[in-house]
Amino acid sequence: MNFKICKVETIVSHSEPGLPKRFFFLGKWWEVESIEDRWYEGYLDPERSLILYYKVFSEENFFLLRYLPYFKRWQAAKIE
Repeated sequence: MNFKICKVETIVSHSEPGLPKRFFFLGKWWEVESIEDRWYEGYLDPERSLILYYKVFSEENFFLLRYLPYFKRWQAAKIE
């Protein structure tokens, strides 16, 4: 799966980065209709950086958004 850097607007939350509300990817803004799943990896392993994942649904498509807190950067990939 090829992730590309993207812009994400989030809903204000008590924790960073907040829940994704919409994102700019493939040349357009996508409104997040629902968050189907979310998880993280690397939190307990000191050898790996924390990565937060969100599987989202928008306009009859599924996307995987991931947030890398160390870099304060969002990335997206379309699920085919």
